[in-house]
Amino acid sequence: MRPGRWVPALFTSAIFLAAALLFVIQPMVGKMVLPRAGGSPQVWNTSLVFFQTALLGGYLYAHLTVRWLGVRRQAIVHIAVLILPLLVLPIALPAGNPGTGGGQSWWILVALTVAVGAPFFVLSSASPLIQTWLAATTHETSEDPYFLYAGSNAGSLVGLLAFPFLLEPLLPVGSQAALWTAGYATFVGLGIICALVAIVSESRRSKAGTAVPEIQAISQEEAVTRNDRLFWLASAAVPSALLLGVTQYLTSQIAPISLLWVLPLAVYLATFVAAFARRQFVSTAVVSRFLAILTVVTALTLLARIYDPAWAISFLHLALLGAAGLLCHTRLAESRPSTSHLTEYYLLISTGGAIGGSLSALVAPVVFDFIAEYPIAVVLACLLRIPFAPPGELKGPSRFLFKGRALDVVLPALLLLYVVLASAGTRAIEDMPDGITVVLVAVVPTIIAFVFSPRPLRFALGMAVLLGAAESGQMYRGQILHQERTFFGVHRVSRDPDNTVNILYHGSTVHGVQSLDPSRAREPLGYYHPSGPSGSLVQAIATQPDKTDIALVGAGTGALAVLAAPHQHVTLYEIDPAVVRLASESGFFTYLANTEASYDIVVGDGRLALSESSTRFDLIVLDAFSSGTIPLHLLTEEAFDLYLDRLKDGGILLFHISNRHLELAPVLAAHARDRNLASYEWVDVRDDEAVERGIFGSHWVLLTRDPQDLAFVAQAGWRSLAHPGDTRTWTDDFSDLLSVQRWN
Repeated sequence: MRPGRWVPALFTSAIFLAAALLFVIQPMVGKMVLPRAGGSPQVWNTSLVFFQTALLGGYLYAHLTVRWLGVRRQAIVHIAVLILPLLVLPIALPAGNPGTGGGQSWWILVALTVAVGAPFFVLSSASPLIQTWLAATTHETSEDPYFLYAGSNAGSLVGLLAFPFLLEPLLPVGSQAALWTAGYATFVGLGIICALVAIVSESRRSKAGTAVPEIQAISQEEAVTRNDRLFWLASAAVPSALLLGVTQYLTSQIAPISLLWVLPLAVYLATFVAAFARRQFVSTAVVSRFLAILTVVTALTLLARIYDPAWAISFLHLALLGAAGLLCHTRLAESRPSTSHLTEYYLLISTGGAIGGSLSALVAPVVFDFIAEYPIAVVLACLLRIPFAPPGELKGPSRFLFKGRALDVVLPALLLLYVVLASAGTRAIEDMPDGITVVLVAVVPTIIAFVFSPRPLRFALGMAVLLGAAESGQMYRGQILHQERTFFGVHRVSRDPDNTVNILYHGSTVHGVQSLDPSRAREPLGYYHPSGPSGSLVQAIATQPDKTDIALVGAGTGALAVLAAPHQHVTLYEIDPAVVRLASESGFFTYLANTEASYDIVVGDGRLALSESSTRFDLIVLDAFSSGTIPLHLLTEEAFDLYLDRLKDGGILLFHISNRHLELAPVLAAHARDRNLASYEWVDVRDDEAVERGIFGSHWVLLTRDPQDLAFVAQAGWRSLAHPGDTRTWTDDFSDLLSVQRWN
């Protein structure tokens, strides 16, 4: 007796719900971890490694238990496994915080293991197990259960998109965890029913004396070779590594927020859905061509340092991820084996994903001093392209587009020589127009590389030259004095082509500038000039004999400290030890050495360090907002309670909220409204002449308990902060990034 028509719907519902729960929990728990780990983009990439590794564990469990126990006994055992995680729900992180010695990644992995390891492991095993159970039935769909994999990835996509657009804006984290627990309980019920169907089918077959019918192989060869397994590993590892590379780019350039975690992962999953659908929407040859075009355009933007408009650049990187993922996953789907190798196939796909993710998130930050994993993953994806088939016999020079194996190495080597000479030449000619520089070091080499595109190896090596040059910083004009990479990003100290200033970059964002002219050594540049909001305020406070204690959350180069007076003490809170070394020990910046005030530096997250201190301050400057990365845990009600508790009577809170992508003033205005604080903002706009002198525009917000506390402050640029309307204040459990996103 064949199972009824309801069986596919049952199995599809179970696998869909399991996948949705898997991918709701990832941004939800990532958001829980973020405040404790310092708001770095690497928090999410490390979290992804945990999720990929746990997924591998679930697939390994499915493969081994089916192999050792058979379908019926495995299903019986798994019913108990399904129920066990209910004993540790709802989700909650363990107590404690990461240290400051560079072990943040391992702390995150341990915390996630304790908090969500058990339910995530069970859900991870759902896809291969449910497909195996369906294959064990006599239903007509059992001959090709791979269609359920598309349903699994569709559920993943729905779960991902539900978090930023529904759960995060509407529910606090505690309510999200409770709702997720209810969803898991529902899955347990569906999973038990699926297991019982498989058990009954096996029992009936045993009583009838019939074996599981041999499933016809989808591929032409029944046997799975070593090359097949290596190909599955590589085709899964490359898009996984690229996923983390794109995520690193977006979250470091814009903000480490759930929406920008979700978008790359959603694109990645969508490629799985398209690749494993019953109908192929686009051919592998077309995807190969499209990937070449996107790779060349991406290389051009990186070489030319084009970052705006942010939405267009973000879309470009997401499209590159989509094309590469679709290419690799389509080739995976085309090479899938018969159902007798189903669990092994998924195990190797998961292993490849975990390898790619681990190399990107754990190995690359230690081995490389720049974001090398992104270009490496792009180059590997280009290697998996299929060659262009020439339309007929080609004659003359055009034949080299498709032929010439030796040229696959020689031509990229010549391209490398050109890039080195072009970049060296443009740096040597200081007065060369920027437009000419862009043409020579960006446009020309990308055109040459695109000509290589018909041959995958030649094109991949050509792109390795261009992407390596772009990401290593060799195309920057001026001298690179120092570069290093930490958990919190890439730090680079450069000297401008005119040899007048040293500049500290975090990624592509300037975090500090100092003149090399000894007469200007005590003149803060960048966002901190005495004619601007922060510099003028610190100078005004320096004139007040009763204002003695200043806190700077976010040390940067220590520029504001140089404006403090001898009777004052400055406490600098900095989460990244590398920034501390650059500001105080490197010799590149001497603001701290030149200050007349006493100071000390506390290494650690500013909010956590303030909570552990009993000192009260006359001025607290929150300067962790001046790049694309926004530590949201510094803008919540709980954080404001702490700031006000650490603020003396008559004290001032000063927030640096300069940002290209998020409008944070309404969030601060909402806190001021709810606490009846006086609030002001200064949008400091600078012209090109000022920028040439190293003085940048910026946006600052000032809060104080009483307007009279500002009697000694010049009111030149300060204006009352606009009323926030019905903007809801953020908490550690709630934030709404979509409401403050700048879409223009």
